[in-house]
Amino acid sequence: MNKDSKIYTETELNELCQGFQKLLRLQDWEIHVQLVDQLSIPGDEASVTHKLSLKEATINIPTPETFASSLSANQDMRHLLLHEMIHLYFSGFQLDDLSGVGHELFELAINSIAGALATLIDRADGESKKRDQSIFDQMEKDIAEVSQTYRKEQTENAIEGGVEAYGKNFDVEYHRAYFAELPIERVIEYGEHLWRVANKIKASNSNAEASE
Repeated sequence: MNKDSKIYTETELNELCQGFQKLLRLQDWEIHVQLVDQLSIPGDEASVTHKLSLKEATINIPTPETFASSLSANQDMRHLLLHEMIHLYFSGFQLDDLSGVGHELFELAINSIAGALATLIDRADGESKKRDQSIFDQMEKDIAEVSQTYRKEQTENAIEGGVEAYGKNFDVEYHRAYFAELPIERVIEYGEHLWRVANKIKASNSNAEASE
């Protein structure tokens, strides 16, 4: 952690969170921030758990004493809080389906957005609007890249399911163009359906072989 970074108490982090909710337009969420030993969130600098249907979330920020020594200098407690709050925008995404590279790109984009927001918050009101706009433009670009990567992952997953289910009878190029026109939610549903069909066919073939 940057030695010049401000140390926040749990109460102060929850107050910050309330302010950030207005900035991020997450007022419809009930968010609780707690300080925890970093050993309780292995592999992550911070974490968030949520119940999308209830719009409830808990954000875990490591205590100052347990910050990882490898933590980037600009990733102070406030930056981590922003990072985890931005994750709530993607709470409806099936992020477990992302590949290792896809997940890494997603986290990098979230980190970039969090850093941009932290910069805007620090900036005095009288500074150049042009610079502010460039930051927002970068944020939009990062979000677009994340969405594009996620759509590509889900499209390939659906196509693999189709090939597994129907083999050469599945027109890959036709379906790739078709999926490009669908909302991402429909692509996900289509992929789940194709894999269910593929698994049923595989199970049926296995049973037939076993009975021979």
